[in-house]
Amino acid sequence: MKILIDMNFSPQWCKVIEKYGWEALHWSEVGAPKAKHRTIMN
Repeated sequence: MKILIDMNFSPQWCKVIEKYGWEALHWSEVGAPKAKHRTIMN
């Protein structure tokens, strides 16, 4: 399972979540900051 960290949270949260064995990506790594949710999720 991948966890997508919202733009309202710091990218540092990815490191915290990954410590527990989950894969995490920050919104800014996936697409444009103002992209629609549907675009990012695709």
